[in-house]
Amino acid sequence: MSEETPLVRQWILLRMLAARHYGATVKEMAQEMGVSEKTIRRDLETFQVSGFPLEEVVCERGLKKWRIDPAKTQPGLTFAFDEAISLYLSRRLMEPLAGTPFWDAAQRAFKKIRASLGPEAIKYIERFAGMFHQTMVGTSDYTKKAEIIDELMQGIEDRKAVFITYQSLQAT
Repeated sequence: MSEETPLVRQWILLRMLAARHYGATVKEMAQEMGVSEKTIRRDLETFQVSGFPLEEVVCERGLKKWRIDPAKTQPGLTFAFDEAISLYLSRRLMEPLAGTPFWDAAQRAFKKIRASLGPEAIKYIERFAGMFHQTMVGTSDYTKKAEIIDELMQGIEDRKAVFITYQSLQAT
């Protein structure tokens, strides 16, 4: 059985379905995720109830595959220019999530925004970056803390109390 929390597993499953335009069977998803088929079916049901455009298609010899419905996702997610600019300017606010799957997805989105706006527009937009004040100092990379983050997420989902003992590096 996979060690990932349900939210992490579902995020990975959504990414898998988004990448596979022809879909995947419940069995394939279960094997790749290291969980039971029943767990995958529950996750798919959760996605449908949450409004994700999933569909089950019947292929050759009655093989059933799940995929994100291309009719409901095409021609793609579009933004007005002010929306794209606002999102692009917010990229610094995502820095505390460096090393997480959310950071990786955000970076891919920002790359698409840069490509659609073009270098001259980005140069102009960068002038606005100084207008925003970030109250949190510094950035973090949580790559090395993935195991602890997973444990904390599991604790949150299981509604368990977490006790943290903090001692500064300067403490004697």
